Amino acid sequence: MQKIRADVVYSEMASATALVYNPKKTLELLKFNKKERPYVVQLFGNNPEHFAKAVKIITKEIKPDGIDINFGCPVKKLLTLDTVQPFLKI
Repeated sequence: MQKIRADVVYSEMASATALVYNPKKTLELLKFNKKERPYVVQLFGNNPEHFAKAVKIITKEIKPDGIDINFGCPVKKLLTLDTVQPFLKI
């Protein structure tokens, strides 16, 4: 019997700011099974400094195969949190 696997597994959307101020709960959300590789962590936020710090934390603690910084998620909750809009303004 052939197993069906995803080509890439993406994490839940994680807040870069949450990782900077109180990473324990967010890191728990981002844990994965090594069988799920390749694994990519998805981040959202509006502060470039928080993204830089969050990437360092994730790289050290989670060790994913990639990190996706979300710049255009149309999810209403994220838009109302003023997370992606600053990056979309020209």
